[in-house]
Amino acid sequence: MARIEIAPLDLVVAVCQGIDVCFAGLKLSTVPPPWQEYSEDYDAVDSSGFEFKLRILANDVTRELDAGFNKNLEIWNAQVKE
Repeated sequence: MARIEIAPLDLVVAVCQGIDVCFAGLKLSTVPPPWQEYSEDYDAVDSSGFEFKLRILANDVTRELDAGFNKNLEIWNAQVKE
């Protein structure tokens, strides 16, 4: 099935703790995700679905979170080496 993706002008769909969450695309599929066959509602005949993609817009908040994450990752890495 053809892949359809649309991202019109960074469409903001939510704001969480100062971070803009944007619609990044929609992928239609006739192949069910791997976990679906274990679901009680699984129907092999009607196995179409979609993947809804989101992304965030970088801003001062995301840069601060990234810096904190990287700092903690370096600390953890140093502890592992000891």
